[in-house]
Amino acid sequence: MAGRRKWILLTAGLLSLAAGAALLGRGAAARLLCWTASHAMTAGDLSRAESRLLRAARLDPDSYRPALLLAACSRRLGEMDAWSEALERARAQGAPAGALELEQRLGSVQSGKLEGGVEREIADLVLLGATSDDLAAAIVLGLLARGDLQAAGNFLNAGLDPKPTEAQFAYLWGVYWRHQGGFDEAESRLTRALAAAPAHEPARAELAALMAQQGHRLRAVEEYSELVARSGGRESVVLELARALRQLGRFADARRVLASVASQDSPSNRAAMQIAEIECDLGNYQEAGDWLERLRPQESMDSVLITLAARICSLEGKTLEAERLFDRVAALSDRALVAMDLQQHLSEHPGDRSAARQLQTLYGTPLPPTDLEVLTPVTADGSATADSRAAELYARHCGACHGSTGDGRGRAGRHLFPRPRDLRNDESRLVSTRNGVPTPGDWDAVLRRGMPGTSMPAFDELRESDRNLLLGQIVEFRREGVREQLVRSMRMAGDDVDEEDVEAAVEQCTSPGERIEVPGIFPTGGGTEGDRSMFSANVFDVKTPELAEKWTSPRPPRERLRGAGAEKYQQLGCNKCHGDDGRGGTEPAGFDRWGYPVRPRDLAREPMKGGQEPESIYLRLAAGMPGTAHPAVVGLSPDELAVLAFYVQSLGKGQELALTNHERWAVAEPDAYRAASGPAVRGGESSADD
Repeated sequence: MAGRRKWILLTAGLLSLAAGAALLGRGAAARLLCWTASHAMTAGDLSRAESRLLRAARLDPDSYRPALLLAACSRRLGEMDAWSEALERARAQGAPAGALELEQRLGSVQSGKLEGGVEREIADLVLLGATSDDLAAAIVLGLLARGDLQAAGNFLNAGLDPKPTEAQFAYLWGVYWRHQGGFDEAESRLTRALAAAPAHEPARAELAALMAQQGHRLRAVEEYSELVARSGGRESVVLELARALRQLGRFADARRVLASVASQDSPSNRAAMQIAEIECDLGNYQEAGDWLERLRPQESMDSVLITLAARICSLEGKTLEAERLFDRVAALSDRALVAMDLQQHLSEHPGDRSAARQLQTLYGTPLPPTDLEVLTPVTADGSATADSRAAELYARHCGACHGSTGDGRGRAGRHLFPRPRDLRNDESRLVSTRNGVPTPGDWDAVLRRGMPGTSMPAFDELRESDRNLLLGQIVEFRREGVREQLVRSMRMAGDDVDEEDVEAAVEQCTSPGERIEVPGIFPTGGGTEGDRSMFSANVFDVKTPELAEKWTSPRPPRERLRGAGAEKYQQLGCNKCHGDDGRGGTEPAGFDRWGYPVRPRDLAREPMKGGQEPESIYLRLAAGMPGTAHPAVVGLSPDELAVLAFYVQSLGKGQELALTNHERWAVAEPDAYRAASGPAVRGGESSADD
């Protein structure tokens, strides 16, 4: 407490002196600000030091001192681009050669360039006038950057004379133990550093990173929030806070934190990429794409950036553009493999000049820009053929996710949850037939509506003729898949493959069976003219006048019908998976064919894949959902099935929980879903913890 009071009095006195010095001259005031900044740097209060140095630079723009000290601040913060810029500015302003050499040497050593060995570097830095704090940090951080943990530990144990400050020494031990994996010891040392110097920014940043590494995300958020407050909103710290919030699933909070960075005239590339990631998490794919467009992913050599851009394109429905960007990622990967081979060869044959030139050319030649313009294939006379148009439609709208051959292995698909359907071998989920083979109308309904609760968008804006071409391509993939399965089975059984028999079997397996009749009017009760029907139109155009008359005259009371449906819901065990209230039952999570967790739909809040209309719900009950654990309901009359469908629809609360792709990954396991349900799932006030 006494030390803190002493610091406050000293600061107040220095500020008074600064005000007085301003009366004597701007140069004297700038020198005094540099002096106070040096004291702040000793305490690790680097943001306060930077603030004073920037004021000093404005007061005396010709002085090299502020720029040289700003370089030291940036080095201690690990912001080496800013360090280089400040050092160049100090050189241009006439900084002494010795001071420049010292700062240059400290930065190089801290980056891991200990060319003369530890003993030689220590001796040279001492001769150049390095402080104990700077010398110790440069050596320890440099050794850790090189991966030489043993040498870093030996150096810290050997000690320095004079010793670094207590806070700096504890901080460096904390960094060392984090690299060693001794997390408890690292936390103890870093906590000790902050107890000695609460404003020590490198120690607090290291502690925040340690908490994030261990999965203590709330603690990481607390430490990064403190850093943001102390630094006045330094971009690098704001980005780390946003990342920690994103890991907690608090996407909207992360977006709010980044608002100050996003509003700047020219946010850094790193900031633009992180903003794009969060907009993608929130489902704002257009905004995410706009941010990434600034970074020109089609010209970039950064595979992480290009992959993010490709993923956003696929989520926007720009699957052909996504495919071309994934091609760019693959090309960069191929180049990296060639470079690794050349480096391995040169390590064994260092005198091979030809290999050295190849490697130099590889590194010096950027990948040509990727053309993202989408063109429609045409014939020689300038008109698109039906086949080429169908192929182009599939490539543009489907291929990146479902794969070029429809096998569900598109390169964009690996970033989506749930995974895109294997159109060749997987069964269709939404059918209206007894044999589970979809009709053209079933396929068209999926295209027009999309698949709510997945990444598949609606293609209702496509012309009917284009949809028909696309459907023809999809059906052909299914026929090819069935044909392959049949031939494979016959060969495994040792049978001769008869093409005519195979084609006949394919025709039988891919032809829709008997249509399921859906009641034309469902019961609602209530006595008003508007309550005659639960649905606005009979989507499948099935007429059952006898049943319609039975339900409407006289109309059963709504509550009695709901009670009857609830009874069937319990008898059939629907509650075991979907819960009594529709929000999830007690059955453990299942897994799909790829090994990813799947959970029953939240009937109360999530949109139904086949639509919310009672006709669709009736079909999901009558036909089940082929390829999933959801069975067809058997043993009920159409009347009883209609009552059950009425009850299932009544569970909906009218508040659709439309999860983003990222959120669907996060809540795939039922317990996690229930814990994250509510506003937190959509990125609002989160109740998640460690």
